[in-house]
Amino acid sequence: MSSALRATLGGTLAVMREEAPGAYGRLCLRLGEVTARLSVDAETVSLSCDGAVVDVDDRPADPRVTIRTDRATLLDLAAARASLVDTILDDRLFARAALPDLVAVEEALVVYLCWAIRNPRARALLRRYRDT
Repeated sequence: MSSALRATLGGTLAVMREEAPGAYGRLCLRLGEVTARLSVDAETVSLSCDGAVVDVDDRPADPRVTIRTDRATLLDLAAARASLVDTILDDRLFARAALPDLVAVEEALVVYLCWAIRNPRARALLRRYRDT
């Protein structure tokens, strides 16, 4: 069964790959081959990248990065109302990873968010996620 989180991430990444291949390539370059588990409230998705394509699914991965947060914090990040560092320091987001992997995820997140806040289709998907 598809979760709202998986649908939103998968949908926005598909739009990014289609409409902004340069930004998508930068995102993949920064992620490298990092695997991550993202838990938002009761939903968990796995993210993996082979260096060229980001895969979002519900299957458990052996993550190099584990992130747990809530929907409000995730939406604050998406709306640039908070930074990843601030949410970690405020205990609104938990992240466990080796420092290079955490830096890779943070850099990829910046690429993703800078693109998403400017793209009408991505903003619509994020609004739908917010309203579910």
